[in-house]
Amino acid sequence: MSVRNERTHNRSGYTGKYDTRPRGGTIAMSSPFAWLADRVAGVTAKHDLLVIVVALLLTGVAGAGVANLDMADQTSIDDEVFNTTEVGDGLQYLDKHYLDNEETAVSSVYVRPEGNVLSRSSLVETLSYQEEVLDNATVTAELTGPRIQGPPTLVGTHLAGDDASVSEQRAAIEAASDDELRAAIAETLGDPVVAGRYLPASYDPGSVTAESMRTQFTFAVASVTQQQEPLPDERAQQALYDAAEDRPALFTLGAVAEADWSEQQIVDVFTLVVPPALLLVVAVLRLPTATSLT
Repeated sequence: MSVRNERTHNRSGYTGKYDTRPRGGTIAMSSPFAWLADRVAGVTAKHDLLVIVVALLLTGVAGAGVANLDMADQTSIDDEVFNTTEVGDGLQYLDKHYLDNEETAVSSVYVRPEGNVLSRSSLVETLSYQEEVLDNATVTAELTGPRIQGPPTLVGTHLAGDDASVSEQRAAIEAASDDELRAAIAETLGDPVVAGRYLPASYDPGSVTAESMRTQFTFAVASVTQQQEPLPDERAQQALYDAAEDRPALFTLGAVAEADWSEQQIVDVFTLVVPPALLLVVAVLRLPTATSLT
């Protein structure tokens, strides 16, 4: 009876000089990357609280950095570069020979209160907003042409006179009787063309009630977009936006409002989405892994 040589014949039928299969039913990790991944998962699972704290801190730092990025309007272009192009040269010719040389940029401020936008209180509130905005030196310096136009200005100058200041317009509306105010609104907003410029399509020209309105600020052109749309000085736009923030019924659109919205979206992503995602990753890493073959 011969004795089997375990070095050359084993029970599984494997033949070779040595049996290199791992003992105990586990799979050996020969790759350094696999070993590193195993180590990272092990450390993460063992120190999960520390990992979460560090991840959240890094998220906060990254979010603060991204939120502070320059959100300036990227559509503005260099006038000198544009004017050297064929299109730019053509537009300069049209501007010189056919168009009005006075260039203006209009910024709109919208008013949408819970009730009637043409009420005494709403008109007065909008004129108070204009007074606050006019305290800004940039706004005052950049206003040109008709300066400020809208229902409050039309009604106010009708009652106080064409050369009345904003404060005088506001005082005239406050002092007018109900009948005088209704008559001023009906007369100044009875023209469909004028009404259509400042009031929504649902407004009936001459009516003393409306759901919303807009006031227009006319500024000198500070820059243009790639589509050649004129833009006012960004500091003036910022002043309009800032003054409206504390007035729930008023809001503005444009580059400043869009930049603020974009910044808030980034902050929301980092504060509402990233932390739960990190917690989910940590939870998955802590799940027990199979260590035996089936």
